[in-house]
Amino acid sequence: MSKEIINDPFPHTINKKIFSKKLWQEINKNWPDKKFFETYADGHNRTKKGSGRFGFYIMGYSANNFFKKKGCNNKFWKNFADVELKDNIKKKFFLFLPYFRKRFEEVYDKVELQSFAVLVYTNKQIKVKVHTENPSVLMSGLIYKNTNLHTNSGTTLYKAIKEQKDSGVKFLNSINFKIFKTIPFKNNYELCFIKTNNSFHGVENTFIENNQERCSINWHLRLTDKSIEKIYKIKKFKDFARSKGIHEKKILCQLNRMETEELNFQPATDHEKEMIEKSFI
Repeated sequence: MSKEIINDPFPHTINKKIFSKKLWQEINKNWPDKKFFETYADGHNRTKKGSGRFGFYIMGYSANNFFKKKGCNNKFWKNFADVELKDNIKKKFFLFLPYFRKRFEEVYDKVELQSFAVLVYTNKQIKVKVHTENPSVLMSGLIYKNTNLHTNSGTTLYKAIKEQKDSGVKFLNSINFKIFKTIPFKNNYELCFIKTNNSFHGVENTFIENNQERCSINWHLRLTDKSIEKIYKIKKFKDFARSKGIHEKKILCQLNRMETEELNFQPATDHEKEMIEKSFI
């Protein structure tokens, strides 16, 4: 087990300087103007209207459409996504690989991956309910960019008051959880965690003043829709929330294995190296 991985309350890493000082200065210098962002909502049927949350894709999904916009420093962001961010995601994939092997053990040959990343800013009050991530997600990374916002507005990790296992198809009621810790919302901090049956996290109610913004670089590694259909017989990741729990038993069986069975710490195979490389295509 790597010393980088913190297991309590669920496997995660915290890096206080994820990028070099020089690169971080370039990230701040090249942060796109607000006019290039679009209303943004991610998973769990969050609504875009009036959310005060905006995104600019730099990897996967509609990134190419964003890069076509003139004046948004697209050359810098494309290179950043193709080099530094890609290297970071690959490193985390290999770090947590033993968990992914165990989770998808019996369907490993059907696993195809997709990496995506988005620049996010919020200019209204924010509160993200407790959740463990959509079942399609393998791992997530949140890199904070603080623009005059108090540092207690980072991601909060929770523990269930009574033992609870969650598949990730919906948000959860916060009264059933207690705060374990909140990651400081500081520049160049990265929280990375894997999707588990108890990866309970969210953002506590945060009021954002007129001169403040909550900015971050959010990246995720998930199953492709093609892989989701092969494994779970549904069309795409959003359908988990609409499936009325019919896949919950299978999802929990996969997630439970990661904490109850022995993990395989063998070096990555050529197939696994190819698997993560293809996620960036």
